[in-house]
Amino acid sequence: MASSPPKEPARAPKARAKAKAPAKRRARPGEKAASLILGDAERGDLIAGADEAGRGCLAGPLVAAAVLLEPVKLIPLLAYDEDASLPPRVLNGLSRLDDSKRVPKPLRAALAAAVAEHVVAVAVIVRSPGSLDRDGLHRSNIAMLGEALDRVDRPGALLLSDGFSAPLAGGGRSEALIGGDGKSAAIAAASVIAKVVRDELMRGAAHARWPDHRFDEHVGYATPTHHDAIRTSGITAIHRRSFASIAYEGAPEAA
Repeated sequence: MASSPPKEPARAPKARAKAKAPAKRRARPGEKAASLILGDAERGDLIAGADEAGRGCLAGPLVAAAVLLEPVKLIPLLAYDEDASLPPRVLNGLSRLDDSKRVPKPLRAALAAAVAEHVVAVAVIVRSPGSLDRDGLHRSNIAMLGEALDRVDRPGALLLSDGFSAPLAGGGRSEALIGGDGKSAAIAAASVIAKVVRDELMRGAAHARWPDHRFDEHVGYATPTHHDAIRTSGITAIHRRSFASIAYEGAPEAA
């Protein structure tokens, strides 16, 4: 009796082609600024926000800034497109308002000027590296945020600080907003002011005093260029001695 031919192995079912996710729409310039303003408008009539620049630097001061704004007065800056599905945008000098780290370096100074033009009050606090070594970085940072907010405070204002709650002169504390420089127009504006002030100090006076350290490039952050400069040209008077940086090991004192 003839044997039947062997059966072919069962084929695995073809996997269904995955449907491509729709491409994420890229935000247009000014959309983020509009969302920050609208976010603060929902929080209240007067919003004060504080943030700092230079917390992670090896050299230079810590700078904190606070900004007080009336969100309702910024609403007229918003432009709406005919396409109702698109979010509003800011089209004037505040169009790039965002966390200072997300603002291109060449645009920061002009944005800081626009901030100063449109807000109610601005305060800037600067602490030297020596005071940071003496009092502690975190303790100094918190105190500076509170001091900056106290200087711009007005009756009825909501006081916000980026990441940490800060002590206020009246005995209360600010409201901490995690990631606040990407959620609040007031905090974002404060981050830009603090960054611009600090960078100008480092690129100006600090670089002029110690040109070999190239503070005009890294503004005190722990970059390879900065590490090399410390090893070859020494530890300056504006380096934070409380930071246990490997670049300090065996480095001379700068003139």
